[in-house]
Amino acid sequence: MKTLIILAHPNLENSNVNKALIKSIENDTDIAVRNLYKLYPDFKIDTTKELEFLKSCDKLIYQFPLYNYSSPSILKEYQDAIFVAASNPDGTVRVTEAFENKPFRIIVTAGGPRDAYTSDGRYKKNIDDIFLPFYLGAGYVNMNYKNAFCVYGTHHLSEEDMKNAIQGYKKAISEL
Repeated sequence: MKTLIILAHPNLENSNVNKALIKSIENDTDIAVRNLYKLYPDFKIDTTKELEFLKSCDKLIYQFPLYNYSSPSILKEYQDAIFVAASNPDGTVRVTEAFENKPFRIIVTAGGPRDAYTSDGRYKKNIDDIFLPFYLGAGYVNMNYKNAFCVYGTHHLSEEDMKNAIQGYKKAISEL
């Protein structure tokens, strides 16, 4: 497995965009998808199993819809559980092969338009500013984080916009 996607969508079956994105790569044997809500509906993350997946991948992606300017809660639970399990009592990273020098990217979908996520836009921050805590966590465990890929305006995507989103998604994965 080359790329591991940690998917955190609480209602994937009713998602138009995330479901289409995941479907577009389902036959790619170099990509594994771990759907956290499906695997851990009780939020009890099996850190031993997840660390094995992290060790076996070359690249890591977190994929989720933007929820209140962050991720759905299970991704925070996952990240906290994994980082604790991978750390020594002094806080240093023990399981370095799970993270060290791996490329990391966030792939996110947002209901708002692209121009809302600028310094002059409605939210006064760009999408990468919003994900600073994730980038700090990735840096802490020595991953190499790349800029986020975002599909904006998901509530009003045309068929052409969806095709472009899927093409951009595949490119964001392959260029990681």
